[in-house]
Amino acid sequence: MIKINIQRDEIIIKTEKLTKIYGSYCAVNNMELIVTRGAIHAFIGPNGAGKSTTIKMLAGAIRPTKGSACIGGKQAGSIAAGKLIGYAPENPRFNKGVTAYRYLIYMSMLCGEGYCNAKRKAAEMLDFFGLTRYAPWDAFKFSAGMRKKLSIAQALIHSPEVLLLDEPTANLDPDSRIELFGYLRDYAGKKGKTILISSHVLAELEHIADHMSIINKGELLLQGEINEIRGYMSKKIYSEEIPLTSKSITEISLEDIYSTAMNEEKL
Repeated sequence: MIKINIQRDEIIIKTEKLTKIYGSYCAVNNMELIVTRGAIHAFIGPNGAGKSTTIKMLAGAIRPTKGSACIGGKQAGSIAAGKLIGYAPENPRFNKGVTAYRYLIYMSMLCGEGYCNAKRKAAEMLDFFGLTRYAPWDAFKFSAGMRKKLSIAQALIHSPEVLLLDEPTANLDPDSRIELFGYLRDYAGKKGKTILISSHVLAELEHIADHMSIINKGELLLQGEINEIRGYMSKKIYSEEIPLTSKSITEISLEDIYSTAMNEEKL
């Protein structure tokens, strides 16, 4: 596994030999993930690579078979770590009979807000995600896109230090995707928060991510700062006959990096 330009004094997420085994299947194998504070960190890999399993372990939704994970120096899954994170799963589900508004109030209060502040924050999140008119609706009956918006809203409602987003733009319309990425860019850039985001749409991540990790078959292939990775990968992507320039290096896309890393693994 290749690590490029990792600032260890600014680490906010760190795993050591993190492993998850289901029966005879190893979903995540000795994961050594490092995410630096204030980064928008793209977590990339094919279906079944172990992305969702890793994020679930970081969120404390499932326990590792062995190894460890820390968020802000706190053990993942602990109450202390839970206070630092907001988590939006790939396929959110909601209980029957709970309205979107009441759900967000409840989630806000779980994070320590008083009832009045919780109502205010719930209204703000519903407004931002265009769900105000659906506030009294049963969230169980929401469409896939509306469920995704509500899930991201609850992840953001307490302004967590770390956002764990698993395929956040799946089922969102184009306008909602643009608005969400604009918000996330400001959330990390202006507020200094950290975002670990998994997505198959690399072209979208291209515009907001500054760090990345590539995972396949439960193992990390590469991680680091994207511009540094571009410089490293330029020697592999361009032939010796093509002179390298700063322009050609910056033109290397996340898809180029991903394809090169995956092809090298096959060799």
